[in-house]
Amino acid sequence: MRAAVIGLLVAATAVAGLAFAWPLVVAASELWACDDWSIAVPGLRGWGLLARGVVVSIAACGVALFLGTMLAAGLVWGVEGRVARLVGLVSLLVLLTPPYLYAYAWSLPLLPEGIAVAPVNMRFPRWLTCELRAVWCLGTWCAPIAAGLMASGWRRAGFPAYRMALLDGSVWRAALAGLKPTRPWVVLAALVILLVSLVEFSVCHLCQVLTWNTEVLVQTQALERAGRSLLLAWPLVAISLGLLVALVARRAMIAEWLADIAAAPAIEGLGDKRVARCAADGVALCAGVVLLLPIVIFVASMRDWTAMGRLWRVYPTEWPGSLLSAGGATLASGVLGLATAWLASISRGGRTAANAAVTAAIAIALVGAALPPAVTGDLFAAAYARLPLIRDQFWIICLVETARFAFIPMIAGALTARVSAAALREAAAVDGAGPPAAFARVVLPEVWPTLAAALAVVGALSLTEVAASQLVAPPGCGNLARTLLNAIHFGRNDDVIALALTVVLFLIPLAWVAGRTWRQGDKATR
Repeated sequence: MRAAVIGLLVAATAVAGLAFAWPLVVAASELWACDDWSIAVPGLRGWGLLARGVVVSIAACGVALFLGTMLAAGLVWGVEGRVARLVGLVSLLVLLTPPYLYAYAWSLPLLPEGIAVAPVNMRFPRWLTCELRAVWCLGTWCAPIAAGLMASGWRRAGFPAYRMALLDGSVWRAALAGLKPTRPWVVLAALVILLVSLVEFSVCHLCQVLTWNTEVLVQTQALERAGRSLLLAWPLVAISLGLLVALVARRAMIAEWLADIAAAPAIEGLGDKRVARCAADGVALCAGVVLLLPIVIFVASMRDWTAMGRLWRVYPTEWPGSLLSAGGATLASGVLGLATAWLASISRGGRTAANAAVTAAIAIALVGAALPPAVTGDLFAAAYARLPLIRDQFWIICLVETARFAFIPMIAGALTARVSAAALREAAAVDGAGPPAAFARVVLPEVWPTLAAALAVVGALSLTEVAASQLVAPPGCGNLARTLLNAIHFGRNDDVIALALTVVLFLIPLAWVAGRTWRQGDKATR
């Protein structure tokens, strides 16, 4: 058992070195060797694009908070948990669906002749076709994040205030009184949504809303030497890291949020207020229908359903190559998640070496997730430019996706392992089990369901990530996301819609499995 743990730590160290340490070393060396820092000056146009991106993110945050509050009503007041489970499944599906599919779906009614001719042939005002569409797509995509945080805030702080106010007033006044203590969770939701929408590239790109994020990708592809995109993107990186620091300062609330996502219990003790319950369920279901409208648009826009059957002839290499890359990223992220869970299980809190290692590993993974995807892809292109064994194979896409999404199983594994280890460490010690045996026999069965759910999420996100992977995808390696994004630009035929629908159909069981295994892990831990 000890040898297995050593092997796990060695494998995790190798993955961390390839996915995080080496690209960061190359980035530092490129910055040190750079003799022309003029590209680091955005100029008046650059600052304007940055401001536009911030405004779009703030507006999208408002949309997400509004829709998220509606969804949260079903998460906390769902009758016997049925509505809560349905809203949870819809929310997870929306989060796993790539946001560029939202931009494409809403372009079908707004730009019936195609995105490529949008600049010269718009039937509707530009602010509606471009800017408002970008805000709406980002807001609807991020609404589940707000829903989870708002529901957690209601359970933790809002519901006690609601119960007290219910004694002296109507259910509606009590609900308003319960909203006041949830303001910290609203702030936390806004920070998360701002960070996610700021670094998201494809929506503004397809909606033809120029921001500094889209500009960085264009200029990165034009650089004579890879690895210097940090000089271009430093204003956006600074904002993203600032938001990340603000989130880390609220890490206790985030841990409570993740625990509540797993449990998702319906609030009891509302008495016979069936009108309030039904109203909450109706509001949540309406929000869920709004979030699923892009799928309805795809189905309504399909004219030739035989396109679903000829996808393998039209796109013969995209699915196999993308599944291989996503599987590799999931495996690498799983190794990091298991290693983080092991270190968390042996850390007894305080300033131990294991606890410091867990903190440092998660911090580095969060930085990798917070960087603009163009920067991540450029750093990997520079890091492995002279290593054809990685550069010319699907491995480089696996490493890029690991750098972007490994934080999910790492955080899930660390949190679950700490809870399990704290509860079961004494029982394992009584039986004479050492740390490796205790982890394998006691902690791992408790951690594995939650970790499996996190890995399902990583696999789905890795399959459809486009901005970073398109900068490193080697020739001949099938890439579903890149092909789909290019087809959205120039095609409006049924083959493109069929491919988009196939992606959604593939993600539905993944969302169901992720939600079910996460809840099983929470029940086992509790």
